[in-house]
Amino acid sequence: MAMFDFSAIKNALKNVGDEHQKLLTKLEKLKRERDEVAASPIPKNELKEKIVGLLDSVSNNYPKQLLNDFRHQVVGEPMTHPEIRIGNILRNGTGNSVSANTLLYLLRDQIAEGIKRAVDEMPYPGPEGLPTAEREAKLADLDKQIEKAETELQKLTSQAQAAGVELKGFRVPAKGDRA
Repeated sequence: MAMFDFSAIKNALKNVGDEHQKLLTKLEKLKRERDEVAASPIPKNELKEKIVGLLDSVSNNYPKQLLNDFRHQVVGEPMTHPEIRIGNILRNGTGNSVSANTLLYLLRDQIAEGIKRAVDEMPYPGPEGLPTAEREAKLADLDKQIEKAETELQKLTSQAQAAGVELKGFRVPAKGDRA
């Protein structure tokens, strides 16, 4: 009777176990990196742009409202109640108080600079992350790498199971271990 080479089986099982562990480690690293990229704060410059953009979107209604308030004068009609019309310049046509839209429009540059300064001075919740376009590209790349690693891991696991080898908690027996 010929001797069977059990060391070859042991080595093959060790190689499968090593590859399984390598894929698990790679997958864990990729997922951790993806989480870090996704959770990192946007760059301060992008935050400034977003806030100033919001400021502009709110204040941009003022010129239209001003035209509505003074439409009659624009088309050449005489101003009938000047004290009321002058109040509309600041009131945005409603109530007796100065509207936020009006102030945001009239003081836009000063407010925008103040916002930018405040963003620079505020404590940030962590290191600035990638700009949005780069972040989206990086996340898409990481998602592809994660999907590939998961597919490889599933393929290896399926092949091992088909051969009757269980990889969950797999370890090669050390010398002296008995089955």
